[in-house]
Amino acid sequence: MSAKILYLISFLILLASCEKEDQYSDIPEIKYKSFTLAEETENGFENIIGRLKFTFTDGDGDIGIDPNAETANDTTITEVYNTFITRFYKENNQFVRDTTITYIIPYLEGGVYREYLKGEIEIKIYFNDFSYDTLMFNFYIYDRANHKSNTETTPEIIVSEWI
Repeated sequence: MSAKILYLISFLILLASCEKEDQYSDIPEIKYKSFTLAEETENGFENIIGRLKFTFTDGDGDIGIDPNAETANDTTITEVYNTFITRFYKENNQFVRDTTITYIIPYLEGGVYREYLKGEIEIKIYFNDFSYDTLMFNFYIYDRANHKSNTETTPEIIVSEWI
């Protein structure tokens, strides 16, 4: 009888110690992490560069543009770019939409044992005009299945506090 109890206890301990796989939606989810703005020397030139950081998760692990995909003549913008960042500037205490900047997240592949992808992305944003002192950004990404993530927003960025 004690052998059966020992086997049962061993089985329960083994079962409890098994790693449970995290479950994530196939629709990517992003979360704002930080934004910094600084003067940097790059290729011998002084530049004002913003660095937008955010985290992401994607349940089916299809983040990034596939470099082997053939592009047709009727390619949509989300098949060429997968990151969209819209800049707003503050004028008369109201934010006004300025421009949308597009980026490409390179091809990322899900793991061998886990299909989902999880990580952090940092994007450089180059500035050449500071007509406005207060900015804000909205941003979102698409995965290869054309699923659009949630939209995240930075806090107000007061340029004069950074440079």
